[in-house]
Amino acid sequence: ETAKVQQNGQLNELRQKLEHESNERELLVEERGILKDRLESTQNQLDDVTGDLSTLRNEFTSTLAELGHTKESFESLRQELKQRDDLAMMQENRELEATKL
Repeated sequence: ETAKVQQNGQLNELRQKLEHESNERELLVEERGILKDRLESTQNQLDDVTGDLSTLRNEFTSTLAELGHTKESFESLRQELKQRDDLAMMQENRELEATKL
């Protein structure tokens, strides 16, 4: 009888251990699922950021090209104004020379 009680105690102890391990395993499986979802969400966010960065890079490159064209246009206008100014000065000098004669 004592052996039977002892054996039942050992069986109960084993059942409790198995139940505890089973519960821990379930928690680990749940945690793994949560971490997997977080990883997928993070990967999606990273993909979005990568797309945004690519768009920004393209916009930046386009803006730089526009600035280059604007600089060229500005330089061309500046040279044209200088030529006009030079021509006006030459014309003025001719007129002054003509009045001296």
